[in-house]
Order: sequence, then structure tokens, then C-alpha cells
Amino acid sequence: MLRDRLLHRLAWEAGRARLRAGAGRTAFVPPPSGPAAALHLTTVARLPAEVVATLAPALARLRADGPGHHWYPPGTVHLTVQNLDGLDLDGDAGAARLAELLALAGSHPPFQAAVRGLGVSASTVFAQVLPGDATLRALRADLRGFLERHALARPRPRSLAHANVVRFAGPVTAAFLAELARQRRRDFGGWTVTEVELVRTDRYLSHEGTTVLARLGLGPTGTGPGRGPS
Repeated sequence: MLRDRLLHRLAWEAGRARLRAGAGRTAFVPPPSGPAAALHLTTVARLPAEVVATLAPALARLRADGPGHHWYPPGTVHLTVQNLDGLDLDGDAGAARLAELLALAGSHPPFQAAVRGLGVSASTVFAQVLPGDATLRALRADLRGFLERHALARPRPRSLAHANVVRFAGPVTAAFLAELARQRRRDFGGWTVTEVELVRTDRYLSHEGTTVLARLGLGPTGTGPGRGPS
């Protein structure tokens, strides 16, 4: 967990420095959303409703200083495990790959995750997620290896565990950054990650632009594939 705290500290310093340099001046153009933008195949773990509810008062205070930004609806707040763009799941070969994904997820145990404070990047505010052990890191490494075998892709490693809650859509003010700094180390609770979802989605995991292709259970009680709502 010390490694994850250090990564979040470095991200905070870099993100805040970039935003302070252009505070109130730099405009952002957020990515498109919806079915036409559902171009990404990825694996995610949604934050449970009780954790998102704990975040709500802090986000409401931020929203007073930045109402025009994109604020993630509660059901869309998620931890991205690993992007799988380039993987073909069509036909018999795709079914075999999905079965391999189910087995891969099942070989990793459920793990604890805690949300400790809010962080910032050059384009987002995110909940800082601290995994309780090395399971997430190992799962990500195995998923990258899976993609390299089946899609000849070289996926970018994901080191920082986080869940976006705001995507900037306009200037970021000094008042917004000051309020964000006050939420830097708050304890927002935690949960046990028991499954990850395989989804076709946009950059927001929006309700309109997301199709759940499978639920990949962690540990021996995996839930197996299931078609989700689009």
C-alpha cells in the first residue's frame, strides 16, 4: 500500500501543478460519450453504492466551484482494471478467449480496496483507490499478458488505482483546487472486489454507451459470462 500512496502523491503534485499554471484559463474538451463512442473493450470494477454515497458530500462542495464539468453519475464510478482494446471476441475463437478470461480471473482471489482521498490529473478528479494487497497488480499483469498473446498488442501498464469522478469540461478555478486540496486525504470507505466486468464502453462507462459482455468472478466462485444491459 505504501507504493500506491506514493504513486497517488506523485500524481497529485503533477496534476495540481499543471492545473494551477492555467487556473481559470485553460479550457478542456471532454471525450464524446454514448453508443457511437463505445469503442473500448475493457475490464472494470464498479465502486459500490455505499462508497459512492460517502463521496457525494465532498463532490457537492467541489461542484459548487465547477458546475459545468462532467460529473460521473453514481452507477458509473469505476476502477479500470485493464484495457483490452484489440481483442476479438467473435465466433468460436472469441468464445474460447472468453473462457480463458473467466479462468484467468478465477485464478485471482477477491481483494480489499479502500478509497482514501481525492486526487487530480490534468483532465480529471479521481477517487484514490488503495488496494489491500498485490492482487490487483497481479491481475493486471496477467490481463496484459493475455492481450499480448491474443491480440498482438502491447497494452500500457496501469499502475495507479483510481476511479474518475469528474472530467473537466471548462476552466478549473483556484477555488476548485483549494476545495480539492481539503479532500486530499479523507477516508471514504472501502469494499471487497469480488468480480470485474468485461465491457464495451465509452470513456465514461455511461449507461447509454456501455454493454456488459461478461462478469468475471474472482476466486473459485466466479459468476461466469452474462449479457448485461446496454
